[in-house]
Amino acid sequence: MAVLPVLLDPTTLKAAQRIYRTYFEVHQNSTQTALGVVIDPYTLRGFVILRRKPALLPGEFFVPIEQLE
Repeated sequence: MAVLPVLLDPTTLKAAQRIYRTYFEVHQNSTQTALGVVIDPYTLRGFVILRRKPALLPGEFFVPIEQLE
């Protein structure tokens, strides 16, 4: 059975893309590959995930790198 991606509203997706872009502008010399961004759709605060998929808090979403690029 294939896992379908969560469809995020455009505002949440744009915020996740901004978090991803800002992280890599600040950490230009980083050699780590990001897996995605965890974001809270109500506060639009989030962070980049670099190692493994995180345990999410209630209400948070994981946006995979494929949806950010």
